[in-house]
Amino acid sequence: MSFIETAANRCSAAEVSTIRRLLAHIQQHGGELRWGSSPQNPGVGGWYPVDGERRPVWRLYAKNSGAQFQFDIASLRAAFGAARVDAISAQLDAVPTMKGKLTGALATLSLRDIVSDVQQEAAFFAALDVVVN
Repeated sequence: MSFIETAANRCSAAEVSTIRRLLAHIQQHGGELRWGSSPQNPGVGGWYPVDGERRPVWRLYAKNSGAQFQFDIASLRAAFGAARVDAISAQLDAVPTMKGKLTGALATLSLRDIVSDVQQEAAFFAALDVVVN
């Protein structure tokens, strides 16, 4: 079963739509997907080109409770420095479930929390654009 098929069985239609957007986003920016191997919580990592190298930016899991997204903060800080992570954080502060979470190694959110609000989903993708532009 493919990741999208698994997600369709475990997540809402709105979450699956956002997952498809994430997968398209990485392709549009010359990144690559790296697939996990856990049958219980299938996942994929989004790697984007940064300074000639592909670096991990996010992880996405299709859990029984829905889609879970993680920004790889440790990698972002190493790749971009604190100023860029602060810019990403400013964008994500528009997403109430992400406000103040860009600390530590990973920032996690349930896609369910953003897909029901157009402004929150827009802020989420704007944060991704700050990462890759």
